Amino acid sequence: MMLEFRLERDDYLTHQLFAASQSPRIRRKRMRNRLSIPILYGLIGLIFWLLRDIAFLVGFGVVALLWLVLYPLWSRRLYRRHYTAHIDEHYRERFGRTARVFLEDGALVTEDPGGRSEIHLDQVDRIALISTHAFVHLRSGVTLILPRQRLEPGSLDAFLTELTTRTGVEREELDWRWR
Repeated sequence: MMLEFRLERDDYLTHQLFAASQSPRIRRKRMRNRLSIPILYGLIGLIFWLLRDIAFLVGFGVVALLWLVLYPLWSRRLYRRHYTAHIDEHYRERFGRTARVFLEDGALVTEDPGGRSEIHLDQVDRIALISTHAFVHLRSGVTLILPRQRLEPGSLDAFLTELTTRTGVEREELDWRWR
């Protein structure tokens, strides 16, 4: 079974955002950034409460609450802009190129205009499926991006079933979206 498709900027962006959302380091960083300002403003508000200056206490409290509510929205846009710029800079030449992926005698083979790569099946580490893509993670840290919407209906499922049978790696179906 062979899959043939083209990857576009949105495919790379989805992969980068998915990888960021799965990274413990980035998750901690986002949580730390979300909580640090409200905690700091809360402490400053406490000082104003001790000084009996209610106006400043309320002001700092409102800013802390607004930060808690609005930071996730701002953070999503910030990461999306960051990764879009990164992709435009580093992957621009890969957009729209036809790629092929297929299984062959104990190997996962990828072909594109730049060359051919054979990956031993024991190097497949994880198979993750989200609503728009499938990601085949390799032990080397490389990920194959398979866009569902650019493949024939049913072909991705058949390919992944064969891949899971040959590798023994179960696929994870995730209800993921960038938050």
